[in-house]
Amino acid sequence: MMHWINNLFNSWNRSQGGPTPSACEPIYDDDLFLVSYPKSGNTWMRFLLANLLRGERDNQGDQPIDFHSAVSYVPEYGLHTQEVKAAARPRVLKSHSPLDELFPRVVYIVRDPRDVYVSYYHYLRKRLPGGTSFGSFLRKPDLHPCHWHEHVAGWIGRRNVHVIRYEDMLANTSQELRKLIDFWGQRSYTDQQVQSAVQASSFKQMKSLENQNGRPFRSEVHRQQSTRFMRSGKQGDWVNYYEDSDLVYLTNRCGALMNRLGYDEPNTRSKAG
Repeated sequence: MMHWINNLFNSWNRSQGGPTPSACEPIYDDDLFLVSYPKSGNTWMRFLLANLLRGERDNQGDQPIDFHSAVSYVPEYGLHTQEVKAAARPRVLKSHSPLDELFPRVVYIVRDPRDVYVSYYHYLRKRLPGGTSFGSFLRKPDLHPCHWHEHVAGWIGRRNVHVIRYEDMLANTSQELRKLIDFWGQRSYTDQQVQSAVQASSFKQMKSLENQNGRPFRSEVHRQQSTRFMRSGKQGDWVNYYEDSDLVYLTNRCGALMNRLGYDEPNTRSKAG
């Protein structure tokens, strides 16, 4: 199953003009991968780590880390080929790939799928056929890179994977960032450095940077099809979108994994906590 999903991921990546993972630079034993399903907090964690790494390099002057400069610190494997090649070791690399057993050490960021699908729906809405409802989107058979439950099931529970919940990042960002640093084991940061990175990577700051400086796109077509990346970032916004039938559908596909990860039953209308 996972080989089939990876083939689908690679085919989609090629169709978008990006290289497949096999076309990228070699993977090293000291690489750390930030992996998640789309719209789960990966970009937020990229900003947090880019702001930490920036303190070591100090080559940005007074300019804050934004959506453009973050790529040089935490490039996406399979997309930012030159930045991946130029990154100083030990590297931190971003990915939305389904399970890849070549990744030596992984921080897997997971988010309540009810909120994930709402956020992903808004992110892709300009690329969807006109009039596509949220319920229809939820049931699309060809979502990239796969569906949430397929992606999550492949990654969690593995020896070299540290799982961080998006909701725990919201509750205590510094604590979750410190756990990541300890898992990585390649860097040492003071509490002040961690706190500074948290402040520089707040939702308000990231939204302001997107408004001011924009973000990189693969092509002009992607720019025209884009929507605001920093939309809400809230927990529990899903209650405004799901019909009862949608919750039943999600329960059948994601219920067991949600329970395993500490989320409440998807067929209830209480907010995840």
